Amino acid sequence: NELRKIIDKLAQFVARNGPEFEQMTKNKQKDNPKFSFLFGGEYFNYYQYKVTTEQA
Repeated sequence: NELRKIIDKLAQFVARNGPEFEQMTKNKQKDNPKFSFLFGGEYFNYYQYKVTTEQA
């Protein structure tokens, strides 16, 4: 699904570029419902899992 693609892609960037990139994305996308997973909720754990596996 589309949301999963967004999460997977963002997780790759955050794994490469660090938490600053995540913070920047949060600031830019705070009003975008497609990025609500960054602030908790249903897909937050999946997102964190993807960041961790991308860093490995």
